[in-house]
Amino acid sequence: MGRPRFHRQNLLVQTNSVEQKCLFHWLVRESMDRFGLSFEEARSVAAKGLDFLNQETDRMINQIVFPLISAEYAHQREKYSLLPKRPVVLTPFAPDDLEIHREFGLKAMQNARLLRLIEEAYLQGAVFDQPHLSLLTNITAKSIRERLKPLWEKGVCLPLAGQALKHRRNRVFRSTFALQMAISGERPSRIREELFISESQWESWQLDFSRVAALAGKDLNREHIARVTGVHLRLVDEYLELAKRAPRGYLSRLKVSLGLLSDPHEEEDPAARLFHVLQAEHNFSPAKARAFLCLLENHLEEHRDNRPPGSVVYYAVSDQEPPGKPLDECRLVPVKLSFYSPEDEEKLNPDTTSQLKWQRILRYTGEAKAQGACLGQPDLAFLLGVHPSVIQRLMSENRQVFVPTRGNLADMGPGISHMSKIVELYLQGYTETQIKHRTGHSYESIEAYLKTFATYVGLCERGLPLPLIRKVMHRSARVVKTCAALYERFNQPEYQWVLTRIRQIFAREQAVKKGMVP
Repeated sequence: MGRPRFHRQNLLVQTNSVEQKCLFHWLVRESMDRFGLSFEEARSVAAKGLDFLNQETDRMINQIVFPLISAEYAHQREKYSLLPKRPVVLTPFAPDDLEIHREFGLKAMQNARLLRLIEEAYLQGAVFDQPHLSLLTNITAKSIRERLKPLWEKGVCLPLAGQALKHRRNRVFRSTFALQMAISGERPSRIREELFISESQWESWQLDFSRVAALAGKDLNREHIARVTGVHLRLVDEYLELAKRAPRGYLSRLKVSLGLLSDPHEEEDPAARLFHVLQAEHNFSPAKARAFLCLLENHLEEHRDNRPPGSVVYYAVSDQEPPGKPLDECRLVPVKLSFYSPEDEEKLNPDTTSQLKWQRILRYTGEAKAQGACLGQPDLAFLLGVHPSVIQRLMSENRQVFVPTRGNLADMGPGISHMSKIVELYLQGYTETQIKHRTGHSYESIEAYLKTFATYVGLCERGLPLPLIRKVMHRSARVVKTCAALYERFNQPEYQWVLTRIRQIFAREQAVKKGMVP
């Protein structure tokens, strides 16, 4: 019968929330707003823009550098730590993941990430061992084997360290296998579902194949074709062989269906290639094409930094944004997150990834908060590659620990009850250190809750009505009412000594805002 409709609605809300923070969505929006493109054409232009950025930078904002076993030692069964390593650039999450999640479900998205990591590593001359693949995907080693086995049996190239010889010989990459299926007459929707491919990724593979085949007809050598198209040399070889076996007229029909009305431009410079494509395929004027390239180059300049190898840049909602404000109106802050940290190795368990996920939840939310932003449960679920219910379960199992998610910080979840408990303990005379030990909350979160309550007290004692207090505080009506209830309860003679300290907090905050205190 399938799941009830509300499950589908929740999925769309969650994925849309994440998508609006992705670089791809920003490029789509800019293409529509600045260049007047339709939604479908904007997506195509944005995909080409992402491809250009990928060629022009050492790593994208959603990529990490990770040391893996050199491919020439893949057959050896020695300990991982004893084998030679090489650093490779990997994409642990991508906008395509959201497309796959919406169309084929969470498990398909997890599989797409799994396959992408293996392929990226191998095309850079390295291979994963199963423990470290588990470390980056939050999937147990046993589950990884079960997910890969059907594809190994079909002849897809997905090499792992110590893999059996039968799984390493006579293999083709997933893109080549998908194109083989298409040539044999298989429906594209079936191909994408079976091989966990997004629609945009499928179109990209077809474009690459068509361009490689077209350039081969001009008697260019394979190395030159690889440089011109940006396709890896190993894939160029597979595409050239596949093109020889394609039925008569197939390549011509493919070219027409993709809108390739002119031959590929033989430019080795990625900017020149993109400039040509924008004019030939999307009817951009020279001025528009230059403006789009300038947009991409500005992005490259903005994020050209030396962030740590295991970190990514993720756009999160500013922690100053009030609850209830539409996401597309909220200010987004680029934050550096330690997607992978050496401490994660300590939580690696062949049977479960729960401890690893919990450690990452705390790290991601803490790092975002320290940079003036907050992650929501959909953001955490996307980064970890899990369902939001997993985040909720782990937070429920660790209630004594305060997690600075957007729901908790912007009064959109259980944060109000946390605030009430912490302020109540403070008004009863407990120190911040004692409150920290009792509740498990950090000093930062305790201080934030006390400042919120102090602001209410200061404004209330100046005679402001509740609606105006809410507006000045940029807080929800719920949190203002919670503060009002606490103040009414503790505004008694025996608690005036601690309320005086609360008033001092408000006075200091006001002085800081006015520049009277450094």
